[in-house]
Amino acid sequence: SILAWTTTPWTLPGNVGLAVGPDVTYVKVRVSEAAANWNGAGGA
Repeated sequence: SILAWTTTPWTLPGNVGLAVGPDVTYVKVRVSEAAANWNGAGGA
């Protein structure tokens, strides 16, 4: 199974082609506590 998450519908065509393979590193991330300013926490 592959999960592709998006918040904007115009990114869906890009999610159709997902890269999978034996040489690709995959991660599973669990966020236990989000920053109070989560929408600006990346500094963008």
